[in-house]
Amino acid sequence: MQKKNKSFKSIEKYEKNYLRNIIKELLEKTKGKPMIVKAFYVNNENNIWATFKLVRPYYKNIKTYTLCNHINIEKSIISKWYDIGNDFNKGNPFYLIVYPYIYNHYGLERGGLKIADDIDFQSIYKKNDFPKKNEKDCILEKCYLFTEEELENIKKLSMKSN
Repeated sequence: MQKKNKSFKSIEKYEKNYLRNIIKELLEKTKGKPMIVKAFYVNNENNIWATFKLVRPYYKNIKTYTLCNHINIEKSIISKWYDIGNDFNKGNPFYLIVYPYIYNHYGLERGGLKIADDIDFQSIYKKNDFPKKNEKDCILEKCYLFTEEELENIKKLSMKSN
């Protein structure tokens, strides 16, 4: 087992929000397809990264639970679609089309989400800009869609780490 960071109150929170084990498990399930998550923009003074919090899997008309408490996305990637200075306000909900991946951070294997920039449609949407009907169907067709069983498992893991 990997060493626990002392700033987390429980091993479950550490595994969910630092190691991001739920995201690491999604790597195999998504089979190379991007997935859609909903997250909220947080002001971040960093010049390189934008932070999104309360990252949840997208599933129409069902409340889902967090995959992790935050992810960072390079501002240069976001600027392909939005001007962070003008288009972003703290707390704005976004839909992000992302790939799960695993990376090494100070010797620890962590799960992460990176923007799907190899697809033929936009990868970041303000919640109100997310396409309706036909265009949305095309996006959903190309993305990994969570099953209700997977959402239930995420809920159990999220509840365990609260």
